[in-house]
Amino acid sequence: MLKIELGDVMSDFHKTTREKEAEDKGNFTILEKHEQFYTVKNKQTGDIYTVNKEEIIKPLTAKEIWQMVPGIIFVIWFIGSLGAMCYLGNIDSIYLGICIGQYFLVFGLVAVFNKVWPGLIFALVGLVVIVVAVLMLNEDLAINWDFVLPILLLSAFMLVGLGLMFVPTIINIMKKKRTSLKISGKVIRLDEAISDGIKVYAPVYEYYFNGKNYQVEADMYSNLDVPNIGDVVDIRIDPNKPDKIYVDKGNKSMVIILFIMGIMFVFVSGISLYLFLFKN
Repeated sequence: MLKIELGDVMSDFHKTTREKEAEDKGNFTILEKHEQFYTVKNKQTGDIYTVNKEEIIKPLTAKEIWQMVPGIIFVIWFIGSLGAMCYLGNIDSIYLGICIGQYFLVFGLVAVFNKVWPGLIFALVGLVVIVVAVLMLNEDLAINWDFVLPILLLSAFMLVGLGLMFVPTIINIMKKKRTSLKISGKVIRLDEAISDGIKVYAPVYEYYFNGKNYQVEADMYSNLDVPNIGDVVDIRIDPNKPDKIYVDKGNKSMVIILFIMGIMFVFVSGISLYLFLFKN
């Protein structure tokens, strides 16, 4: 690549998401972009170069496009479910319950598929709501569903909130207990995946233990606190199974986000349940 002499003034232009991702992965800053090439600055050395556009923004591969399909389907389902709930809310509470149940069930299963285990709570709650709503279709059951169903739904929301508050924390504590030895690991690669149309990353760490080299991928894909290639970070390993690792940084961020979501679920459902019982 040809080195050129330019000032350090950043040109005023909009950077796309893919350009920002390329900057993070390549450890450079884009100063100017033209039709066929970019002017970039190396973050470590300060050298300024011109590089071909294709070297920075590579076309999406067939595999990447295919990975986006489930995310697109999920977004369509998500919007469609919200629309169906708004429509059914003014027509039939039983079918509304079934719609809410499938919403929780699918959302939870997608989370579990992506190894976000608290999603199992959503899936179980959704299944229970669907079963209860189907039972309501049986007119022979002498149950005042207008009173029972709201209590069940609000209790389900509260259960989800409690699960989000405590289950991830418990899982985190168990992982940290198993991975008791803290060592340094170097990020040698960022494996990419697409989740719900969003690029997420799993760092691959290289480290040495008892004279043996290990290269292990993080057990969770995320776009939170993603390290740069070449970063040296603290990781925890299981002395008995050195290929089992735990990284505090990304896991802590996820636990905090889920805990805040859990508080919101518990607060809203708790207030709603109190107001419903007070009026009745």
